[in-house]
This record gives sequence, C-alpha cells and structure tokens, in this order.
Amino acid sequence: MRVRELALAIATAATTLVSAPAHADETSQAYRLHRRLAGVNPSKTILETMKLAIREGRAVDAARIAIDNEEHSFFYNATLKKFFNPWLDEEGNNSIPLNDATATLIGMTRDDKSFQQIFATNVSYVGTGFDAAVAERIRPPEPGNNLHYLQMEREGVDLKKVLTPIKQTDALLDPTQSMQGETGVPAGILTSRGWASVYYQAGTNRAPVRFLLKNFLCQDIDAFHDTTVPDDEVRRDPDRAPGGESHVYNNKCKGCHAGMDPMSRAFAYLDFDDERRSMVYTRPTEATASEGVKCAEGSEVVLSPDSTFEDKLRCAVVKKYMNNKASYPEGYVVKNDQWKNFWTGGNNARVGWPAAKGQVIEGSGPKSLGLMFAQTKAFPRCMAKQVMAHVCLATDFESQIIKDKLDRLTEKFQAANFNMKSLFAETAVMCMGL
Repeated sequence: MRVRELALAIATAATTLVSAPAHADETSQAYRLHRRLAGVNPSKTILETMKLAIREGRAVDAARIAIDNEEHSFFYNATLKKFFNPWLDEEGNNSIPLNDATATLIGMTRDDKSFQQIFATNVSYVGTGFDAAVAERIRPPEPGNNLHYLQMEREGVDLKKVLTPIKQTDALLDPTQSMQGETGVPAGILTSRGWASVYYQAGTNRAPVRFLLKNFLCQDIDAFHDTTVPDDEVRRDPDRAPGGESHVYNNKCKGCHAGMDPMSRAFAYLDFDDERRSMVYTRPTEATASEGVKCAEGSEVVLSPDSTFEDKLRCAVVKKYMNNKASYPEGYVVKNDQWKNFWTGGNNARVGWPAAKGQVIEGSGPKSLGLMFAQTKAFPRCMAKQVMAHVCLATDFESQIIKDKLDRLTEKFQAANFNMKSLFAETAVMCMGL
C-alpha cells in the first residue's frame, strides 16, 4: 500500500472510532450506546426501550436508559470507577481499589451534582443500607484505613444504591473536628483520604498542583514552563545552581517552580500521616490559637503566650515545607496557606483562568484553589476530552472532526451545569452513528 493510501486508511479508521456509519439501524445504535456506557450488551427489555427512544429522536434518553435502569448498575460500578481511578494514582492506573475519593466522584455523578464542586464541597460518599448478610462483612468508614471501600468492592455491592453522602466534617470521618468551622477546607476530593494518601504522602506538596493541571486541565506541568515569571516566591529547597550551574535553574527549574510553588502553598496545612494512615489538617483556628496550641512536627516557630496569630499559623505549616531549607536560605518561607497564581499571562493565559490576562489570582487553602481550577475554560474541555477518549475511544484530538465534536460537547457540559452524567450520555450519542 502506498504512503498516501495508508495515511487515508488510518484517517478513515480514526474517524470511524468516533462516528459509526450514519446508516446504522436502531438496533445497532442501541447496542453500541449500551456497550459504550455500561460495558455489556443490553437485555431484550432495555434494548427495546432504547430502540423506541432512538426511533422517536430521543437518543440522549436512550443513553440515559443505559446509564440508569433497574436491571444493573454497570455504569457506576465499572465504567465510572475505571474513568475516575486514574485521577487517584500518579501512574494513571485505572485498576486501583475503590476509595472515598472515587466513591464521592461516582456519587456526585449519580446525584447530578455540578462537577465544579468536586474540589469545594463538604461531602464524602459512604456505603449504607446493605443487605443484612453483607452488612456484617463491611466495616464502617474510618479515617485511618480504606477497608470500608475495599470490602464494598469485594462484596460487589451496587454503588448506585448504597452510596450515601455525609459531611467530611462528620465525627465519623474527622473525629478531632480539625476542619470544623474552617473556610479553606473541606475541599471535596482534595481533602479526601484517597487523594491525600497519594498526593500528600511524603514529597513536598507540589504533586497536588501538578496533578490538578494534568488531570483536570489536561496539561502536564511542563506545558506551563515560563521563565518570565519572577521567582521571588520559590521555596528554599530548589538549588539555584544545580551542579554549580546557575543557568540550569534559570532556564529550566525556575520555569516551573516560579508558578507552581506559590500555588502549592494552598496545601501548607495538609499532610498524610504514615503511622496513623490518615490525612492530617493542622491549621489552628482563632478559637484554639492560644498558649497551648500544638505546632506541626518540625515547625520553625516556638510559641509563647505573646505569640501572634500569624506565628500560630506559621507553626501549623507541615514539616515538608521546610525540607532542604539550607539549599537556598534566602528562598521563600511558607508562613500560611495563602496561595497565588502567577500563570495567568503569556502562553499560560490559554487556560482561560477566571481573571483578566496577567492578573494575579490569590486565595487561601485548597478549596479556593480547586474552585479556581474548576472555573477555567480548560476544565470543561478537559472533562469532555477525557469522556470522549473513554467512551468513543477517540485518540486523534488534532483531527478537525474530533475538535468540532469536542467543542460541542464542552458547550453542552457547561450548559448542563457541569453534569457529568449528561456529558457521558451526550458523548455516547455523538459517537454512536447518528
């Protein structure tokens, strides 16, 4: 086969991944919709109901039948779990065990909640209402382990039926009430055990910034490299002359750290305790910021009865923010969880941050940082792109055909108040062959 003919064949194959032949009959379309959303063939009853909806021009209703019906919950137990899991694993593994973050994402999808709230809401989904025999084998949720979710998965419970929202500040999940009355937390999945066990464990709390960019804006940290951003808020641990070469820092390291470090301060009071196997939130509140307040391990501050509240905030900054502080002692000292976004100008303005081009965005804590990400123009497009890749097996996002479809899906997702269930339904219809 000649090169030109081969290129044409590849392009044709890529297009058919997204759009099946327009002449596909209602039966084929219904089967395709159901398999893409639920992963299995429909029963005869569901098939006939879906075919009728397609025949009447209600293809999205047909997709919703594949998602929600009385016969099965494959969309929630399998499709959504595999879709969300890569967000909770640094390697993007989709076969990790169920955890509180994944369960919360599944529950919010089921309940038609706005996906802009996944970083900002005081909610965690747990399992309740199990059959008596199953209930004996499932422990209640605990902040120090993942057994509740592992056991639900092992028992094969119906997530559509058993997932129930409770507050993250509930004594069951936050027995010390460390987040009660705060404004920067809870922060949805950003203050879940599942997220904390991956992104706050060890490290320097820069990982949550990188994976917010990668998983929710669909652009990894290297895409934000910008050496024009001032580096006066880069922390003390990056060596300003790696290997004795200052140009390595100025031309490479600075380009990421100058933007990432100021944002990473949002997580200054968050850690994952390896011994207790739970997330830790250390910020003292006005009510408890008194002589007896306990500082985070390794704090640089020694409190006294005369200490200011600013001192007490600094004493709560977790130890990892002081790692390797001798590398460059003149670097930025993290004193609280106030963060800034300096990446709103230049090429990074492409994200569509919720601010004027070049305007510094500021906030305190992970909740406001998460909301900023969710309010970008890149967020809904990234969600639509990932659903399109998952449901339609689309890969060539440089194709104009796929770009046009992605534009429409993004608009529909926004118009539906960031409803993830609607996005799955609309996507499946768009690539089923209508």
